[in-house]
Amino acid sequence: MNEIFSPKGWEFFMAVARVIVPGTAGLDEEGTARFKSIITWGISDKAEFVRRSFMFFLFFLKWSTLPFFFRTYDRVSLKWQVRILRMLESFPVRLIRTGIWGLKTLVFMGYYGQVDVAERLGYKPSFEGNEVLRAGKGI
Repeated sequence: MNEIFSPKGWEFFMAVARVIVPGTAGLDEEGTARFKSIITWGISDKAEFVRRSFMFFLFFLKWSTLPFFFRTYDRVSLKWQVRILRMLESFPVRLIRTGIWGLKTLVFMGYYGQVDVAERLGYKPSFEGNEVLRAGKGI
């Protein structure tokens, strides 16, 4: 599988992931490798335009704070990082909202998509869908 980020790109992505899902900060080396593998898998089959758009969104996110804080997004306080992400979730420009929700989706998928994390949280998905819930065997 092709790498989608440079080492510096992964460093930034992981910094943002820790804001979205704080549990990513506690991933060990193996968990981080699985996280990155899931993210790579999730974006590698997308059209080139989608991948480039996502990379541009991350570039925008990283540098968007520079005029206001004189530092990049990953260097402002956690409080402001959270505020900025919340603001972007409901930003008036649809493309920005789409970027933030795509980013969050990838982070959720990379973290919660790991079997050991799901087991630790007690998440037991059913491949039988809603039939399990209807039968009273649900969560």
